[in-house]
Amino acid sequence: MAQVSYNKFLIYLFTYSIIFIIVLFFLSSYFLQSKSVERDIKKDSDFVSELVFQNLYNIMKMGGDKELIETTIKKIEKDIPNIRVDLKKNDNDKLFDINSSRIIQNKSVIEVYTPILYQQECSKCHPNSQVNEVAGMIFMEYPIFDIKISLKEIFTIISIIFILIVLAFFVIWFHFLKKYLIKPINSLVEQISKYRTHKDLEKDIVIDTKIAEIKLLEKAFNIKNKVLFHSYNKLKDSSYIDNLTKIYNRKKFSDYSTSIFYKAQRYGYKFSFVLIDLDKFKLINDNYGHDIGDKVLVFFTQLITKSIRKTDYLFRMGGDEFYLILNNTSFEGASQIVEEFQKLLIQHKFVDKDTEITINASFGIAQYNLDGSSVNELIKVADFRMYENKNNK
Repeated sequence: MAQVSYNKFLIYLFTYSIIFIIVLFFLSSYFLQSKSVERDIKKDSDFVSELVFQNLYNIMKMGGDKELIETTIKKIEKDIPNIRVDLKKNDNDKLFDINSSRIIQNKSVIEVYTPILYQQECSKCHPNSQVNEVAGMIFMEYPIFDIKISLKEIFTIISIIFILIVLAFFVIWFHFLKKYLIKPINSLVEQISKYRTHKDLEKDIVIDTKIAEIKLLEKAFNIKNKVLFHSYNKLKDSSYIDNLTKIYNRKKFSDYSTSIFYKAQRYGYKFSFVLIDLDKFKLINDNYGHDIGDKVLVFFTQLITKSIRKTDYLFRMGGDEFYLILNNTSFEGASQIVEEFQKLLIQHKFVDKDTEITINASFGIAQYNLDGSSVNELIKVADFRMYENKNNK
């Protein structure tokens, strides 16, 4: 079944339901009517057969001869339409093997065969007979179109058919609605309920359904999830960025340091930590104003950022204090990089209109495992060396 709209689905469902109900109506009508007719005919034939039996047995009890019995049979056949009594047993006819009534329905008539059984009284005329042995057969024919059903029977049949139709309609609609509507919606709710973190937003929801509207809902939900995931990452990234310098901030350092220390402790990863502090930055703010001070910070950040590798991370911790993590770098390697920074600061002065400022900075280096194995230990060592560097100028 290809995807269809919900409206078409309801139209198809309603059409199939009507067709099924019509077929069910005719089949159940035929079945119930046949059973009702068969029951009425059985009742009527049993009654007639009993009358015939009693007439014949009474004649036999009174010692009636064969001629009187035949005369009585002819009178019965004349008085009761569509009846024939045969006392001549035909051994080749299988119908004479039955010992109870049998109903056979043809296209136009319903035939009833009721056996005439020998009774104890019959032994006077038929000494070789046995009790309940078939002596003959009563044949009755009921034309189908002449059979009438009572209003009570008609009402019963209609009531049963109505109940069957209602039940069938309910079952059909419940089955299709559960399969094509309720089950897909439950699947959607179940998958949504499993969302716990922003990482779950990457997972697409997949709904097995043929309803086009539900597929559109699936598609819209997945698109919305991607937008939310992108927005979350964008917001998360912005929370890691310093508003002024556009480099990583204190929050990013906290998260990244946890990651790199785990890697270093587990895999023996090597890195160096550098603490940077601008010299006499307070005087720049006092003499030139905070706007110039902010521009100096941006200039310094851009200068350092262009000089480090993509694998290195620069963080502004606040004011004029910066942290730098040099990945896969020893203390000696970090010292060489710091020397290059100092040369750059000498070569590149900050210029803004008529203002020209030479930027100086102090650096403190600490290597993981050599100077400490935790964040606080490295910061403490680097801070001490930075102030040593500042005081020696």
